[in-house]
Amino acid sequence: MLTAGSTIVGRGAPGIAVAVAVVVAAVAASCSGPAAPQPFAVHAPGPVVADAEISGVLQLTDGCLTVGGYPLSLVESAVWDARGGFLTLEGEDHAVGSEVSWGGAYSDASAVANLPAGCTGEEVATVHAVGP
Repeated sequence: MLTAGSTIVGRGAPGIAVAVAVVVAAVAASCSGPAAPQPFAVHAPGPVVADAEISGVLQLTDGCLTVGGYPLSLVESAVWDARGGFLTLEGEDHAVGSEVSWGGAYSDASAVANLPAGCTGEEVATVHAVGP
């Protein structure tokens, strides 16, 4: 008999809560899917050495992000949004097809260890500075 102040303890209630939590976690994990590969090489930030202007239209071709036909090497903090088709670099979003102008340098592509397979060419545009 239940009286005021009685507590109902069910054996199934905690088990059901755990089962529901496990199912929710599994569904959430499966929705995110594997991360898309970045379409650019990555370099560690260093001293700003902007010897050249890297400017032109930001393009994505064969899984390679380019400006002026040059594959890009960007700082580690750069983020590629494959669904939206834009790059976030130093807090600024740059959509594929937009004009960009950054400071950086051009270097030999063979010296870049992590260049994506779709990136071809003899030189890479290494971006060091986004702002003026």
